[in-house]
Amino acid sequence: MSIAKFNGGDAVTMTSLELADFINNHRKDQAEMAGQVFPSEGFAKVEHADFLKKVPKVLGEHAGNFSCMFDVTVGNGATRKSPGYRFQKRESCLMAMSYSYDLQAAVFDYMTELEQKLQSPQAGVLAALSDPAVLKELLLENVGKVLALTADNQELSTENLALEQKVAADASKVEFHDHVVISHDVHYVRDVAQSLGTGQNTLFRFMRFKGWVDRFNTPYQDKIRAGYLVAEPHSYKDKETGERKTKFTCRVTGKGFTKLQALWASRDQDLLEVPR
Repeated sequence: MSIAKFNGGDAVTMTSLELADFINNHRKDQAEMAGQVFPSEGFAKVEHADFLKKVPKVLGEHAGNFSCMFDVTVGNGATRKSPGYRFQKRESCLMAMSYSYDLQAAVFDYMTELEQKLQSPQAGVLAALSDPAVLKELLLENVGKVLALTADNQELSTENLALEQKVAADASKVEFHDHVVISHDVHYVRDVAQSLGTGQNTLFRFMRFKGWVDRFNTPYQDKIRAGYLVAEPHSYKDKETGERKTKFTCRVTGKGFTKLQALWASRDQDLLEVPR
């Protein structure tokens, strides 16, 4: 997923390569839930080259409006330019519908959730706070203000002035830390799954079934507020656009670990079809 300019505004988009990967991941999940391997009969893998051939058949004369070039990794870590497409929400859904209505619904839900996250006021704050450069700039700015204020106070002794500067600087660090820190008492989902005797993908499906995480394995707010899960922000540089972006990784708190153990122990195997 990426953000691109369309008709003068920002829009959530998917490249043809991202959409092909999305289709394959969707089919892989369906195959696993059906007890099948992927790829297999009924769960074929979509090759990007074949996907590109299908685009003009689905979008017709308008297909060229969405053509683009993007970097793909080849041998020895090198990259080369490859032709493809960048679709807006409507075209992404049309391409998905050409495979199945179920897939169309999945793509629609996926891009709708991305749009909602993009519009959220918290999205910009979290993205900024997850950028080390922004944090450093804010920290230096606040330390500078503290130094200016304490320097104006002529009644403070040299010893007290130094102490006040240290306390103020530490307070600034704590303030920033409170925005982005993740509790130390958290666990990787992979480790929780191993303790339950199952795999990470299976546990994520179980958590989605129980309404703990969404289809992207991002924790729901009510589970964060309950103290069960943590959404840990990670800043990264988009290789295609060079933009700084933020992704969120699901972590399980000690409280959530205990709750998951109880839910897993009492699960109904016949209804959930989640293998150990």
